[in-house]
Amino acid sequence: MILLHFTCGSPEEATKISRHLLEKKLCACCVSSPAHSQYWWKGLIEETEETIVLAKTLEHLKQRAIDEITGHHSYETPCIITIPCETTKDYNDYLRGELDADKHRQR
Repeated sequence: MILLHFTCGSPEEATKISRHLLEKKLCACCVSSPAHSQYWWKGLIEETEETIVLAKTLEHLKQRAIDEITGHHSYETPCIITIPCETTKDYNDYLRGELDADKHRQR
């Protein structure tokens, strides 16, 4: 399993991007939560409220998901972190069952 960790400028943007990834079958699940961020940007320390998204996907879908996040994101330089993870066999089976190309379907 691959976790894609990225931040959005609002809960609405996080929901929009998450839903897009789900509809494209590029992830099986997205979890979002509020965050208070402090960071350097163009020589100044900035402080803002953001929404963190964790998208659960598979290795072969990772780059397509990253491309979609980048293409739909409002930030000039979105932070997208790729985290390889081990999970249980049952959860891995769930991911593969939902994301395998031959099983794509609209619900």
